[in-house]
Amino acid sequence: MNAIKKLLLVVALAGAIGPVLAHHSFAEYDNRNRTTVTGKLMSLEFANPHIQYSLEVIDPKTGKPEIWHIAGPAPTAWRAAGWKKSNFVIGEEYTVTGFPMRHDPHRLSTSMLKDSKGKVYGAELKY
Repeated sequence: MNAIKKLLLVVALAGAIGPVLAHHSFAEYDNRNRTTVTGKLMSLEFANPHIQYSLEVIDPKTGKPEIWHIAGPAPTAWRAAGWKKSNFVIGEEYTVTGFPMRHDPHRLSTSMLKDSKGKVYGAELKY
């Protein structure tokens, strides 16, 4: 599938999943502030209702590792955007941009994920 078709599919899905996402409250996430972290993939749960994964991120101030817990959209939305479980390798480095949880700054809601080779998975996800 060429890039334009993929983009059109993602745009169509984004419009279609709006009503589905309406039953979720994302009030716990600060959607006015984005955070970007890079770290090693430690775990991945590619299951409903939302994909969950964690990264080990080195704190730039202390040099110590921290575990970040990250929520993504439903697996069906990720698959439609070209994301597959087989694309992800435990121990490999990924960069994630997302909205931080208000009460736990080490939790994010994914808006973009990029692998160590620079490949961006899907389009930027908006909730």
